[in-house]
Amino acid sequence: MSKRLSVSLFKCGGCGCESEVEEAFRKLKLSLFAQPLFLCPECWSKRYIAKSKISFCIIGFAFLVGLIIHYYDPSIILGFFLMNIVLLYFFMQLMAIPHELGHAIVGKLLHYEIFLVIIGYGKTLFTRSVLGCEWEFRPFPIGGVTLIATRFSRFYRLRRFVMLLAGPLVHVIFIVILFWILPDGSLGSYSFIGMEPDIDFLLANTLLLVLNLWPYKITTAAGVIESDGLALITTPFSKQNKIEEHLATYYLLAAHKLSRLKQFVQAVSACEEGMRFNPDAVPLRVQLGVIFLSLNEFEKARSSFTELLACKDIHLGQKMIILNNIAYTNLLSGRSDLIEESNRYSEEAYKNIPWVPAIKGTRGAILVETGCVDEGLALLREAFDATSEPEGKARNAAYIALGEKLLGNMEESARNITVARTLDPQCKLLNRVNEASPGGVNL
Repeated sequence: MSKRLSVSLFKCGGCGCESEVEEAFRKLKLSLFAQPLFLCPECWSKRYIAKSKISFCIIGFAFLVGLIIHYYDPSIILGFFLMNIVLLYFFMQLMAIPHELGHAIVGKLLHYEIFLVIIGYGKTLFTRSVLGCEWEFRPFPIGGVTLIATRFSRFYRLRRFVMLLAGPLVHVIFIVILFWILPDGSLGSYSFIGMEPDIDFLLANTLLLVLNLWPYKITTAAGVIESDGLALITTPFSKQNKIEEHLATYYLLAAHKLSRLKQFVQAVSACEEGMRFNPDAVPLRVQLGVIFLSLNEFEKARSSFTELLACKDIHLGQKMIILNNIAYTNLLSGRSDLIEESNRYSEEAYKNIPWVPAIKGTRGAILVETGCVDEGLALLREAFDATSEPEGKARNAAYIALGEKLLGNMEESARNITVARTLDPQCKLLNRVNEASPGGVNL
């Protein structure tokens, strides 16, 4: 069991890593009276996926057993019972798509922009454009989430309430249709002697309606968010500062989308417009610094990040991200006078939230630059495996190439140069690799 070690130190109950950043952990209640288990996001994700795999195995086994029982003796109720339960589970997972579609369509009508719809959990399998927005499908079909935001404040509470209600309303519509088309008395005569997919579908939507309207917080592929029910309760009473935070989210998502499309100048404009509307929005200012990094405007990026350190509103987790960004900016700028600061900042960030791939990659790169090549390469390889976007993987691969070159492993260095160039043909860190002397460790 994880526990609080001191006034400001917390420990992951999975991997044992320690941190002062309480909000970086996810709390898992194992029982009503037990202390919560603290898990870092990486351990929580592994635990969640492991439980999902076990659930799928149980469901698959139940269906197989049901088929076998039905094959040998169709009169045994257990066979149909198991197959109906599996069908009920299948319908509950399948309904994630129309549920999120309800949020997306009504959101569009109410002048929301749909940035991304995520179906399932885990690493992305593939993406598709549906109704003008991007849908991301993941391997474990457990729920979904819609990344949606608006920049219009007029009737904000009402519009958000209706948009949130649209998801659960999809289940109400299916329930009403099924009640209308099912023969009279079919519900009262429901039994497990035979497959009854129509009743299973009705039950699936009823259960999902209750689960969605129940007020609680849920962990999704986009992080910990409010259930539709909790959001519906809190939205009418949203204070002005909360509304401003939600409105600032539009500009953050817009800037992130434009950055992915490499439209960096437009992304800067989106951040600046959002900051005029909400100058205290820390995520927006962090995003602006990241965009300046992509534009190789290192002094602007460094200025954006260092100004944030003086803000009173940043929490400890945000501070660690900012320290990491400053360290990485210093590194990319090539200023040798800042290497000590980079080392100090990246060490503090890695000490507190070592599971974040970007922080792990920065720490690895700085270790390579400061002569701790073997230790740095280990972190860079972990960061490479955990990073999803091509540009980030390319930067990690480039620093792996640099480390291997400094160790004299020219063949492995050349292989990673090829990997980096394939992932991002414009990767500027490759120039750093070309300038390094083979077998010479930089100190």
